[in-house]
Parts: sequence; C-alpha cells; structure tokens
Amino acid sequence: MNKTKATPLVECRNLCKQYDNKIILNNINLKIPRGKIIGLLGRNGAGKSTFIKSLNGLITPASGEVLIDGQPVGVNSKNLISYLPERTYLEKTMTVQQALYYFAEFYQNFNLEKATALVQDLSLNLDTKISKMSKGMQEKLQLILVMSRKAELYILDEPLGGIDPATRDYILDTILSNFNAGASVLISTHLISDIERILDEVIFIENGKIILTAETDQLRTKHHASIDEIFRQTFKAKTNRRYHMLHKLLKYDLRAIYRQLVVFYIIAFSCAIIGRVFSNYDNNLLFKIIHEFFSGVALGLCFGIVVNNATRIWEYTKRDFYGDQSYLTHTLPVPRSNLYLAKFLTILITTITSLTVIIAIVFMNYASPETFELIHESIRSVGSKAEFVKFAILLLNVIFLETVFIIQAGITGIILGHKANNRKTAMSFVYGFTIFILANITTVTLASIWGIFDPEIHRAMQGSISNSIMTKLLCGAIFIYLAHIATEFYIGCRSFQKGIDVE
Repeated sequence: MNKTKATPLVECRNLCKQYDNKIILNNINLKIPRGKIIGLLGRNGAGKSTFIKSLNGLITPASGEVLIDGQPVGVNSKNLISYLPERTYLEKTMTVQQALYYFAEFYQNFNLEKATALVQDLSLNLDTKISKMSKGMQEKLQLILVMSRKAELYILDEPLGGIDPATRDYILDTILSNFNAGASVLISTHLISDIERILDEVIFIENGKIILTAETDQLRTKHHASIDEIFRQTFKAKTNRRYHMLHKLLKYDLRAIYRQLVVFYIIAFSCAIIGRVFSNYDNNLLFKIIHEFFSGVALGLCFGIVVNNATRIWEYTKRDFYGDQSYLTHTLPVPRSNLYLAKFLTILITTITSLTVIIAIVFMNYASPETFELIHESIRSVGSKAEFVKFAILLLNVIFLETVFIIQAGITGIILGHKANNRKTAMSFVYGFTIFILANITTVTLASIWGIFDPEIHRAMQGSISNSIMTKLLCGAIFIYLAHIATEFYIGCRSFQKGIDVE
C-alpha cells in the first residue's frame, strides 16, 4: 500500500474547518513522517480532536485536503490508520471475544492471536460483556484492539485523560511494545509530562493553528528544558492563562446572577410598557387607574432590582465560596485571587446593567412634554447644557459607586464572617454591617475635615448649596467611594487568599 519512503505518511494542505463561523482549524499545512512517535500537544479546545477527526474522515473540511500515504481520506486510508478516539465506542452488549472477532473480520491487518494474548494478560474473561466492565478496563480493551493492528499510523486521541497513573503506565507500555515497526504514532494530549519520555517529535497547536513542529531532542538541547516546560513557556507567551480562566469564571458567575435578575428586568419593563400605553387615555378613569397601578409597580420593581441584585450576589458568593458548590469551586485550577476578582467584576457589570434598566424604566414612565420642559428649566438654572450633562454624569457615578460599595461590603462581610468558628452567617452580617457603618463614619469625618479647609464646603454643610459646590461635592463623593471600594477589595481579597474553612 505504501508508495515510496519519500511520500509523507500524512500531508495536510491548507486544511480549514469551522463551525457556526468559529474557525477550528486555520489553514494547516503539515507533513507527518514515518517511523516516529509524535505528540500533538495543545490545551483543551486548541483543535487537536478536530484535526484528528479530519485524518480519519469523521468530518468534512471546509477547504484544503488531507492525504494519507499520498491518497485522499477514504477506504484505503482507513486500512492504514488504527484510531483510538477519546471516548468508549464499542457496543455495550458485545462480549470481549465478540469485540476481537469484530475487528478481525473488518481489518485484514488485525492480529487476533496478539489481541487475545494481551486480553489474557489483563486476566479478563473473553465472555465478559463490555457493559459489565469498568471504564478503565474498557479503555484498555480499546487500546488492545487498536494496537493489535499492523497499521501504518496509530492515532490516539487523549489516551491518558481521566485515568489513574497505573493505567497510564499500562497504556504507554502497551503503545511502546506493540506498534508496528516502521509505523508512526500520533498521540494527542494535554498531559505532556506523562508522555514526553516516549516522543520523537512534537506538534504544538493553538486556536486551530500549528505554531511549532520539532524533534524533542533538538528542543530540549536548544531550550535546556523539558518538553512540558517548553510547552508552558510557549503558550504563556501567547496568552495569559490567568485572564483566560478569569473570563471563564466571570461567564459562569454572570450566568448565575442574571438568571434571576432578567426576570425582574422583564416584569419591570412589561409593567412600564403597559403603564405607558394606558397613559394616553387619561380621560378614562379605568385606564387611568391601570396606568397609575402599572407605573407604580414598575417603579417599585426598580427598587426590587437593586435589592435583588445585591442579595443574589451575596447568596451566590456564600454558596460558591462556602456552601456545597465550594467543593467544586476551590478544586478548580484557578488562583483564589481570580475567584475573588470574578465576583468583584460581577458586581460592577450587574450593577451597571441594573442601573441602565432602571433609567430606561424611569424614562419610559415619565417621558412627556412636561418632563422635557422641566429638564430645559434645570439646564437654564445650571447655566448650560454641558454643565447639566456633567452634573447628571457625576450623580449617576455616585449612585453606581454607592451601590457597588454596599454590595462589596456584604461580600467582605461574608469572607470575614466565615473565618469564625461558629455562627458564620450571623458574623457575616455583623462584619458587613460594621464595614458599612465605619465607612459612613469615615465619610462624615472626611467631609467635616474638608469643610474646615474649604469655606464653600463649610457653607454647603450649613445648607447653602450652589451649582459649583454641588459639583465639587459629587466629585468628592466619587473619590471617597472609590477609596472605600478599594479598601474593601484589599481586605476581602487578602483575607480570602490567606485561606478558607469549608464545612
């Protein structure tokens, strides 16, 4: 079946694949030689499995081509390739003996005697049904079936994933002892340290692109490091894993919070729309009552949105950091600082969303010629449109930061409260409320000190407030709230990083 030794065993030319406009394989050009054990190395989602599927005819490329021994993927190439997918695929009702016979009937290069001997080495009864076997034993059986073929190319997709160290050693020894001399082995994995000792060459793949192909000995000599260390350094230079994981944490945190908040958004918007529709019929008493009712409900729900935003984040943080869910959260390969930062970013994002929704509802309720006239009067009293816009922006920032400060005080209270040996919930409330009170006392103290050195602020504290003084007060409030939030963040993050006690 082989053409010549000069013909690459595998050749990919401009290979591309995408799903729903997401590029999975990006213009891959690659040749795989004969007689080598090659590691296809990349993180989860890098494109390893998709690339392997293209070699086995399991997917249709969007463009480009794959040649196996100089021929397109097809019946002939499947005789040359022995493929171990990342999942168990044998029919569960089969016995071990039937699985061996199945391979023997379809693959002319399958060595039944060799496979039978390997199965017996596992002390596995040939009459055992696959459904009665453990997952690890099923994987060993599949490996035996794959490695008992006299193939030209053995493709093993994540053969070490989700198995214990002893099974990993068995798999590696089976690969080394049983693959056909002169054939190549392509092993896809992200567990590099476990297999690098058997590799002759490596292929690094990231975001569907081949970024490096080289012999392992040359790489080790050049970089004076292991393949695992070279892999980590290579991908660290391309992307910062910390922020990649932070993005994932933030995605799940936001999904959990918005799941309930969106319900409030929809109900509040619906009430505001109904109230707005019936506001056009003031001459009808019934319609006027409906307008007043739904407008009132919409405004009440605005307050409910803020309260629900805060309580939902507090409840979710407690469950995620210290409840049953924490057993998963704290065993993720993520620094605690990222866990804490994800919660803080969740506060910022959900607060912005909630305040935006509230502004839209208020506008929908009160937008009228009279309202716009009132705004124009306010602009005239301020002095100019630019001054009015500046004042409005400052006021919105103060409201936003005050909301963030209150929610963050609760988060910090939860973290400090769970340092206690008992009554953790009560202590969380005590710490959170104490932080809130101390921060407000600090605010009043700072304002008083400011008033001593600034006559305008002193007059404002006595009730004489002008537009310029109000702008100055709002700027001061923004500065103070930023300081409070930064202090809370520092205290909470440091305390959280020092350690946790999950019940």
